[in-house]
Amino acid sequence: MPTEGAQDLISDEAELSSLIPRVVDGVKRADDKLVTFVKERPLVALGAAVAIGYVVGRVLTSRG
Repeated sequence: MPTEGAQDLISDEAELSSLIPRVVDGVKRADDKLVTFVKERPLVALGAAVAIGYVVGRVLTSRG
């Protein structure tokens, strides 16, 4: 008979195994949306990437 700790571990594993497919599906949907957006609006996507890179660069260099 499994101990209480083992039962908790088994329960956590069952929850994790049911969560993984949902996370994978969510990531696939987000990827599809991103690819579609970039194909439809490449200049906007490029501008957003440059702006985000600039802001991240400024934040990281201002800390050092």
